[in-house]
Amino acid sequence: MSRSSHLRGFFVAGAAVLALFACSSRNDSPEGVLRQFLAASDGPRASEKRWELLAAESRLILENEASRLRVLSQGAVNKSARDLIDVLQIQVAAGERPATIEEASTRVVLRVALAKGGSTNVTLVREDGRWRVVVPLDPASRIPLVEAR
Repeated sequence: MSRSSHLRGFFVAGAAVLALFACSSRNDSPEGVLRQFLAASDGPRASEKRWELLAAESRLILENEASRLRVLSQGAVNKSARDLIDVLQIQVAAGERPATIEEASTRVVLRVALAKGGSTNVTLVREDGRWRVVVPLDPASRIPLVEAR
């Protein structure tokens, strides 16, 4: 391999690392975390990816709701808390950026335009230095958890 090939590979790798850092800083913002949460809708680990982006209190809410569903259905509905994340997906309008309507050092509320029209508010909280999505989402934008598949 020639010296120019090595240098070209080095610069390509360097550019990739810089791009990764540039993207990661955007992904750490409230908007970036919300974008990751909404984008994680398909694939084998979709529910797990969304679970990792949820606030601790939201995880507890979903765990309690899963237990409640099992009791109410007398065991006929056997959903885990992670399974319930699927009903929390909202369809945002393409090309629309969330608007910050409330901002504090540990809490942000974003207004998101919905694909079906209208908008909804999504709250994110800062936990252990990272932004996390809070559920339940605005009731107008979500399927009630009791209707989980």
